[in-house]
Amino acid sequence: MERSGHRQVNQNDGLLVPLVCSHRGLVIPAVVGLLSMTDERFMRLVGKRVRQLRLQKGLTQDEMAQHFEYRYYQRIEHGDRNISLKILNRLSKALGVPAMELFRFD
Repeated sequence: MERSGHRQVNQNDGLLVPLVCSHRGLVIPAVVGLLSMTDERFMRLVGKRVRQLRLQKGLTQDEMAQHFEYRYYQRIEHGDRNISLKILNRLSKALGVPAMELFRFD
C-alpha cells in the first residue's frame, strides 16, 4: 500500500480511487492499476456497484425493469453486459446518481 493524499491506495486492486490533490485540496479520481484489469473484472465491478447503489436506494430489480428489459438489467448487475455510454447514462438517471458514482469501487 502507498499513501496518496488522504487515502490509502492499494496498487494491485485496479480500482478507481478518489484522491485528494495537494493543490487547493481538490478531490480528483485516480486510476490505480486499471490498465492491468481485465474487461471481465471491470464489468463485474460495475455490475456490483450498480447493484449496491440500487439496494442503497431501496429499489428492486422489477423497479429497474421500468427503465430496462428485466433480463438485460439482471445481466448488467451480474457483470455479463458490456454496456454502452447510453446505457451508463440511463443507469445513472434511473439510480438518481451522477454517472461517476458507478465507478466508485470502494
